[in-house]
Amino acid sequence: MFDEKDMDRTDALGQCFREIGGEMLPPSDLVKAAKAGVRLHRRVGTATHVRRFAGAVVSYAICVILLIGGVYLTSQLISGQKPVATKPPTTTTSNTTDITDAENPASDFKCRLNGDGAVTITKYIGTDPHVVIPAEIDNKPVTQIAAEAFAVSDIISVQMPDSITQIGGGAFYVCTNLTTVVLSPNVETIGANAFFGCIKLSDITLPESLKTLGESAFQMCKALTHISIPKSVTEWGSNAFRLSGLKTVELEEGLEAIGQSAFSATNLKEVVIPGSVKQINRSAFSDCEQLEKIVLNEGLISIDILAFNATNIREIVIPGTVESCSEFAFIQCDALQKVKFEGNAPTDFDNQDPVQESLYGQYLTSYTICYREGAEGFTSPEWYGYPTEIWVENSK
Repeated sequence: MFDEKDMDRTDALGQCFREIGGEMLPPSDLVKAAKAGVRLHRRVGTATHVRRFAGAVVSYAICVILLIGGVYLTSQLISGQKPVATKPPTTTTSNTTDITDAENPASDFKCRLNGDGAVTITKYIGTDPHVVIPAEIDNKPVTQIAAEAFAVSDIISVQMPDSITQIGGGAFYVCTNLTTVVLSPNVETIGANAFFGCIKLSDITLPESLKTLGESAFQMCKALTHISIPKSVTEWGSNAFRLSGLKTVELEEGLEAIGQSAFSATNLKEVVIPGSVKQINRSAFSDCEQLEKIVLNEGLISIDILAFNATNIREIVIPGTVESCSEFAFIQCDALQKVKFEGNAPTDFDNQDPVQESLYGQYLTSYTICYREGAEGFTSPEWYGYPTEIWVENSK
């Protein structure tokens, strides 16, 4: 197709006909049309009568239209083709926006050559708000997006090629118009603050190849209401989804840990922790004020302090596999009535750290500790100041 940036402003009418035909007319035909119009205009002369001048202008326009249209139709008849309308570019429809299949030209990006012969995009300098990153630049694969490459830009959507494996820190930092991201199915690392502050981002799927979620990677993504964390994630930076708009989260079986403050201050109402998870780190679900139900499955070993701080849970069942669980995991849980232990008492429930005691001791709430008959480590009628009772009904 033609590039309208390369056309003279005076060719606007000819451009319209080129679009209708879906192909470019020879420049010589356009020149002929223009010259014909000029000759007609000269014959009219410098008329003083308004009607004569207006008629000349109209005649000039009609001449140009008929000549260009005639050239186009003649070329179609000679070639034995029927005039056809230009087809719009193919698009891939998303939940929130349309992403074109056409890759942005290499000139839209600043790049550097990596040691392995691949290319890293260092800066987006294009103007198209819908970005399709090319798989190759200068016949070299594009494998990385550098830190802050798209930061604070006006892009609306971005589609990555399969070749991308690394997304640098702050790559899309505070792209406040960004709504949709199609990640490469081979991305292994999403760096710290990669999508921080993308307040309109509502559509993104984390691939099964993902290993590292950087610190604050999706923090403050207010429009993001659902996410699925693949089992491949082994490294969490803190605050990965903190203060995002998450209402639901799916944690895949096979995932082994929940990162520090990963989902803190979100809109989650219910969470199911798969049995493959061994550790829930500090403040993982802290300040989730709407969180009312947490299902912890057998296999969990450690629940860190502040894990469920300031949530709205009323009851929680601690699996028999849990070995470490501090009372500070449940501070400011004003609705909490019962903590039920399936197995023996954890040895570190009564936190002896004087620093933590000074920071969080004042926020401890009162609830009943329930345990199975025969369980070891509990006392009656109280255990570390909490009232206790034997738990005789089924745990579910």
